[in-house]
Amino acid sequence: MELLRRDTRTPSLSSSPVAGSSTVKRRRSPPRNRVPKENLERLRPHLRGFQKKRYQGFLEPLSMPQLKIYSENTAPYNVERAEANFASKKSSDRIDVFNNFLSERFVFNKMVDFLVELTPEYLKSAETVSNVESLASVLKEEHTEFSRNHYKNVPRYHFHELPSFPNPLTKESFQEYIYFLTHLKILYRNSSSLASGIVPDILLYTHHLDNDQFKPYRSVHTYNYLIKYFGYDKFQNSFARELLLVMARDGHQPDIETINQLLKICRIHTNRRSLVSTYKVIINYLTLAKRLDLRANLSTWNRVYDCIDNIFLKEILVNKIASINLPILNNMCIRILEDFARTTKSLSEVINFVESDLCRQHWRSNPRLAEKVVYHSIVNAQNSRELGNIWNGLISEVAIDGISMKNIINGVFANPNISNKVYFALCMYSKLEQRVTVPAEVYGKLIQMICVNHDNYDIAIVNSLVRSLIHTDAVKALDLPIEYTEYADDVKKGKEIDGEGKINEGKSSDDKVYNFPYTIPRTDIPEHYKIMKRLTKHHLIDLEAKCIYLQNQGKAISMPWDEIKQNEITQWTEQKQLMMNDPFWWNGDPSTISLLGLQESADPVPEKLVLTYRQLANTKMGISHDINLIHKLEAGFDNHLIDEMKTRRIHSPSVHSEA
Repeated sequence: MELLRRDTRTPSLSSSPVAGSSTVKRRRSPPRNRVPKENLERLRPHLRGFQKKRYQGFLEPLSMPQLKIYSENTAPYNVERAEANFASKKSSDRIDVFNNFLSERFVFNKMVDFLVELTPEYLKSAETVSNVESLASVLKEEHTEFSRNHYKNVPRYHFHELPSFPNPLTKESFQEYIYFLTHLKILYRNSSSLASGIVPDILLYTHHLDNDQFKPYRSVHTYNYLIKYFGYDKFQNSFARELLLVMARDGHQPDIETINQLLKICRIHTNRRSLVSTYKVIINYLTLAKRLDLRANLSTWNRVYDCIDNIFLKEILVNKIASINLPILNNMCIRILEDFARTTKSLSEVINFVESDLCRQHWRSNPRLAEKVVYHSIVNAQNSRELGNIWNGLISEVAIDGISMKNIINGVFANPNISNKVYFALCMYSKLEQRVTVPAEVYGKLIQMICVNHDNYDIAIVNSLVRSLIHTDAVKALDLPIEYTEYADDVKKGKEIDGEGKINEGKSSDDKVYNFPYTIPRTDIPEHYKIMKRLTKHHLIDLEAKCIYLQNQGKAISMPWDEIKQNEITQWTEQKQLMMNDPFWWNGDPSTISLLGLQESADPVPEKLVLTYRQLANTKMGISHDINLIHKLEAGFDNHLIDEMKTRRIHSPSVHSEA
């Protein structure tokens, strides 16, 4: 992606060597007005419902006070009914699944008939699907249309500072920049966070109807990206729908990709507690498409399939696709294969389904199809010897990439028949690390598996494995920034609580409120550790609690965020070499595992203490968000954003080129 190559500036920061990386950067936090605790308590009630007020301000130029977002008298939500609906949809009991099918069948069939009506005739031709060249031509045309406003080779994560706005700024470069912000998870300084990140602020600032500076560059495509970001990524369904009104007022008419993004949000609706049938919501969006004279494409069918949560209803849609001779994109093939694989434990049945029913005889060369077959085989393996057979057989025969690696490890984690899951997952990771580019999700999953610790390994060993993965492997493979924030004196004196950075020395009042019995180490925490912490949710927080407990029991153990030493790197390298050479399908001999020091813990950590620490960490994070919000309100959102961009050297455009 051009933006990732374009921005090559290096911040002016002091540096020094660190084990496992090239340099350590120290970033000094700018001074900011302190918020005494009594003021925070006084202002906190005014912060409630802030996100709603933020959206209200964004929608204010529409002058539409009748919008639901302005209503203060919302009807009470029927929680019990919503919970019952959700339980019915997610139940695996056959009777519940069938009853759910019966209750949704009428509206589902209505939705499918409507979708068929909106599909152009050239996509419903028997001649097309029966002729290899015609089918390939249609699929290529559909893929080209889908890819027209999507940028290739875009990674899922970005671990460094945001690039500056393109200069010169054009309609195309602005579109690419907004795509970058909305399609990459930017974990550096929590930039993508809806509560405290800079990305949502940039999106709302650049697309505000009163912001004439960016009006020449906004387009239906950038609005589509915002709908996807707020609606699908951030679960802001109502606001995503209201963006349609902003788009129209800005002079841009929705296209079929707009409808497809709205349908993508329905996938979230399916997996949440709700009172309205997802299929009724889909009908509403299809009705909008018809009013706008838009025609469904193959991606529309993909989106609808992703929204179905009942196996019988999925079968109806698949049969309808076959009956109208609709071509199937690879993405839908992958979804259908994944669903079929859940219905059988026979690998031969899965392979036969891919080759005969989906007509993908060359699935072994397609990593996305192959990984579903590999995952099925791993998750159904009966013992470690079968894992060895899969490794030497199936895995050696198919195309493997980083995402395949993630699914291989997920399969080990999900297999109920395998003990020592951590060891087997690390073996596969060590063997594949040299063959593929390891994605961030692999490190996240490995850390999760290790921290969950089903095998009750000694916490010191668990901590050593986690620290090695973070400070050595992830730093190198993901090019994570080794960066510390030195907080300004006014922040230290004001004793502000920052949930991820330097906190006031000693025991805070929140520690006492939650009865956490031990003093929490206060230190500058490196940015690369914070990034992995955001990636793994609460798992590293739980490990921190366990390490604090053992430290207070007199155990010599580092905290997970501590710098790794050279002797630890050497030990980890040797351990990976052992795992790389181990066939790992031995039958019950624990000798290789013991070489890694993996042994049962003699010091179980009280679960209540871990939960208390997690609650305390979440509370401090909330306080940090509140303080950040108060500073935004004091400065004004636009002024605060511009100041933050200047501080972080994210240069905004100053010269306008042709739109």
